[in-house]
Amino acid sequence: MPLRTEQRDGVLKVIIDRPEFDNRVDREICLGIAAAFAEADRDSAVRVVVLTATGSKFCIGGQVDGAADGAAAKQIAFAEAFAGVHKAAVALSKPLIAAINGDAVAGGFSMMASADLAISVDSARFGLPELSAGLFPMLALATSVPILPRKVLFDLIYNARLLTADEALHYGLISSSVPAGKFEDAVASQTRAIARQSPVAIALGRRAYHAMLDMPRAAAISHGGLALVELLATQDGRAAVKAHAEGREPVWSGS
Repeated sequence: MPLRTEQRDGVLKVIIDRPEFDNRVDREICLGIAAAFAEADRDSAVRVVVLTATGSKFCIGGQVDGAADGAAAKQIAFAEAFAGVHKAAVALSKPLIAAINGDAVAGGFSMMASADLAISVDSARFGLPELSAGLFPMLALATSVPILPRKVLFDLIYNARLLTADEALHYGLISSSVPAGKFEDAVASQTRAIARQSPVAIALGRRAYHAMLDMPRAAAISHGGLALVELLATQDGRAAVKAHAEGREPVWSGS
């Protein structure tokens, strides 16, 4: 199977398993990733979602259905499926971590950009090199524009330049970079730490974040206040306040 999932200790791993094609994603894989995200959102046992891959590459792009034969309907279906991955990532009420096991370029870069955190091996490279093949990273723009300065973004696009992990860390594209031998431990440590946090606070906070992205600053500040009031009205919100006052660790109910 080119896509599989593993669930353990509150962590759902969504694994692109197509190393013979450098983990390029086609329409079916994109639909599968979006479906896995949606299922994770419904499953209260899942506290953290990890998107990763097998082999030496994370994902080097999309395998656009219909590109070879000019079938517009297939191309549109691929574009919609790829966009569906990002929509599902936004809709998640759980933290989404990209575990970057190798190069993340083109479509892989875009999927990484949709994650809340990205932990990478220090040998990985990152970029949007589509122009070198006569194309343009149309689908990646939506996720790349919010996280990269304009001149950095167009440097990557016009020059088809690939960033090192150190450069990606400098620009805030990834959260951390570790040697390959420490990669799995680093991912596990991060997921355990997040899984201990309040799932209600994370869900409401993540929803507020995405809602605020398109708001004017004043509206975003007001929205943040309302979101805080909503959180304090939940059982977990009240448990957090009480535990802090009593000097102990809170126990989360998930409601």
